[in-house]
Formats: sequence, C-alpha cells, structure tokens
Amino acid sequence: MTELEHATYNLADSASADTLFARLKYKAWQQGVPLTGLFELTPRCTLDCEMCYVHLTQNQIPHPELDTAQWLSLMEQACDEGMMFATLTGGECLLYPGFRDLYQYLTDRGVLVTVLTNGTLLNEEWVSWLSGRTPQRVQISVYGSTPEACKGVTGSSGAFDKVDRGIDLLRKYNIPFELAITVSRNLVEDFENILRYCLQKEPRNCIVNSCPFDARPETERKFSDYAPTLDQQVDIFRIQMSVFTEVFNSKRDTLTQRPRHTRENPRITPSGISCSAGRNSFSITWEGKMLPCSVFDYAGVYPLRDGFAASWKLLNMSCLEFVNPDACATCTYYNACRFCPAGHYMRVGEGHAEPSVCAEAHRMVAEGIRVL
Repeated sequence: MTELEHATYNLADSASADTLFARLKYKAWQQGVPLTGLFELTPRCTLDCEMCYVHLTQNQIPHPELDTAQWLSLMEQACDEGMMFATLTGGECLLYPGFRDLYQYLTDRGVLVTVLTNGTLLNEEWVSWLSGRTPQRVQISVYGSTPEACKGVTGSSGAFDKVDRGIDLLRKYNIPFELAITVSRNLVEDFENILRYCLQKEPRNCIVNSCPFDARPETERKFSDYAPTLDQQVDIFRIQMSVFTEVFNSKRDTLTQRPRHTRENPRITPSGISCSAGRNSFSITWEGKMLPCSVFDYAGVYPLRDGFAASWKLLNMSCLEFVNPDACATCTYYNACRFCPAGHYMRVGEGHAEPSVCAEAHRMVAEGIRVL
C-alpha cells in the first residue's frame, strides 16, 4: 500500500487486512464510492513547522472554522454515501474543540478512524480516552531526535519531550500507531538519528516522505525555502537502506519501486486520475472545500452548500475527466516515478509534466535506488 512519495515500511504482519482493504479500494475506485475521507478540522497548531502546507497563525485565519454541527452534517452525509474510513487531521486536530464529539460519532457509525497528530497534546488523559474507542491507528509526525533538533524544525523548545511522552503513552495503552518523518532541508542532518529513534519505539509503520508538499499560498511559506535538494533526497534513501539493512538484517524491497502496472494502480491513461484522489477518496479543508486530496486543489466543490452527494458526484466526474500529462503515458521511467497528479498539476497545470518530478525519477534510477 506504499504511496509513491513515501518509503513505507510495514513492521507488523497485516497481509490479510491489506488484501481486504485493497479489494475494497479497487471496487470503490471502479464504482466511484467515497470510501475514504479526510477531515481537516483546523489550520491551528501547537507547532510552527517550516514545511507545513496547512498551518496558519491566528492572524492569518480569515474567518471562523466550521463548527461541530457542520462537521457532523458532512460526516453523516459521507457515511450515508459509503464512507468506511476517516482521517482526522489539521493543523493539530486535537486542538479542535469538537474533536471528541466528531470522533465518537464516526466510531458509532462503525467508521475506522485514523488520527494524524504531532503528538504534543497526547497526555495520559487524552490517550486513556482514545483507548476507550481505539482508533484504527494514530500517526505522529516526528521532527527531531533531540529537543534541540526538534526546536530547529518546529520552533518549540518543549515539543520533543511532549512527543516522546505521547508515543510512550500510545504504547502503554496498546493503541496502534505509526510514525512519520517528512524531510525538510533543516531536518536532513538529523534524519538518520530520527529514523533510529522511530524504530526504537516499535511503531506499526514508519513512513518517510523524502520531499514535503508545496505549502498553500495563504501560509506564506515558499517550497524553495524548505524543500531538500535532489542530492539530499538521494542521501535520505541511502541512509534508509543502510539503517534497515542493519536493523532488520535485510534490505527492505520497498526502497526500490516495484512494477506498478497492477489492477489497483493501472498504467496512466490520457484522462482520469489513476490513484484514489477523487475516485474513492476525498479531503475536506478546514474551510469546508472538498478536494480530491488535501494537496490537490483541483475541481473543488462545496458540500455544505450543495450537499455531500451532489458535490462528490461532481468531484468524481471531474477526476474521471482529468487530463494527464501526455509524456507520462509512454515514459520509460513511469515505474520509477513518484507520479502524482497533484505534483504536476499544482505547478504546471493540467496535461503537462513538471520537469522536477521527471528529474527526480531519472536521478533515482541512475543512483540505483529505483528500478525501471
């Protein structure tokens, strides 16, 4: 289930669950069912990470967030249309005052919930409460291996100790968790130490995003200020290979891309998004705008105004008609490319290939990190 922009390592035997989920996703993808939803509850956060594509300061927030009743309405409609999996995120989603009401509603409906958090608010009371209705998983983003290194990325001197406490509490209460590392330019030097720290915590998964997303314009962050260079991305992959060879006494084959012409992820066609974005999944921003995914500002619709069912139908049809880059359909490097419609569209528009994406694939093959 590895995303193209991530190197994901399964640290637990979940083959049966993965197979069932893959079948569900494929059927939903075929039939246009919104199986998976992401709800971005707030742009507020306890940290100020240099590469965050969502976080806004209080002065940058132009209007109030959606209230709990509005989110509940959207979630109810999404469940009625077939949603079985939901992700609650932010910003820092635990800051949202109605978080517990929303979480309880989703679990009452039988939805499997993932919570994306930076972990700073996960004290004993929070984790004990979550253990009463155990989520499918909690994902914590890790930004440093020491208090000093973490402060350099997040701007918070106390973040590391709080995150470390949160991870240990999840382990204490036997809540499934995974750890994620998003590599920014200032995190590269500490990356190996962060990876080793994460593995010592024995997460179910350890996810490495070797390059962050473009920040939204309203954040006033510039991708060029925080994105790692291509040389740094190569170094990151080599460190992963080395650490996993040492820790597991074998190289994880997810480090080199497998052939991706599968039923679930067919070779790109002239039109139609081939991943899950807008085909069996959706994202709703903190302002109530529905997108194919949280970093793909394409064909946005407004379910609070027009209703969820009508909005999903329009979004799904738009994603079926999305024009893919001409060059990608026959590209020799397709299997080695972290092809992402958003990665191309958000920089050069529909139907065109973003040169930096192509350059990354070429370099990774030349370095022996990915295979054709």
